[in-house]
Amino acid sequence: FFRGSALSLSATNKTGPFDVLFNHSNFFSLLSSGRVSVNTGFEKVEIDIESGFIKVTNNSVVLFANI
Repeated sequence: FFRGSALSLSATNKTGPFDVLFNHSNFFSLLSSGRVSVNTGFEKVEIDIESGFIKVTNNSVVLFANI
């Protein structure tokens, strides 16, 4: 649903909502049902998901939704 540069990504996992910002620690997590928001600085791209998986590595985010 999105490919490109962004200022932040917001999502929800089992412990609650979280944000991924520049220089965020590397991590991975299962995502809970809810909205994923990507802030590009010019627009906010949003998608509702039922479940997913996120991996953050070296300022790069890979997200698999509805798997």
